[in-house]
Amino acid sequence: WELGFGYLNDGLEKGDVKAEDEIGKGFYYNSTDYMISPRFIINFKKIFDNNYLPNIVVGISYHIINSEVIPPIAPITLGVIKDKNNERFYFDMGLENKIVEVIGIDLILRYLSLIPLDSNNFLDNQVKHSFVLSFNF
Repeated sequence: WELGFGYLNDGLEKGDVKAEDEIGKGFYYNSTDYMISPRFIINFKKIFDNNYLPNIVVGISYHIINSEVIPPIAPITLGVIKDKNNERFYFDMGLENKIVEVIGIDLILRYLSLIPLDSNNFLDNQVKHSFVLSFNF
């Protein structure tokens, strides 16, 4: 098992969005996402004595998400568009595989899908996909 901590930032800043994009498509948000994730790792290499099988990773993650409105370069009245903050739980599922071991440290490639457990607003609760390189001592 593992206990993971994470941080994600979309990286949008003022000036990254054009005024015509704002008018035509709605407002953009820059999201910062802090997460805590307890997960289980099922090690198929040991279970089946096969070095080619990947490990399966399953768990739950708790996310604290802060979404900040990014205004365009041109002045546009934001009106009722405001920053929004929320908390969300995800079911984590994915695969990992050791790439190489150097001086007792494993370099591991992991793919994760984070599936929202609260689906009342689909646009705010889309599945997240990520690839992660991690080190195991």
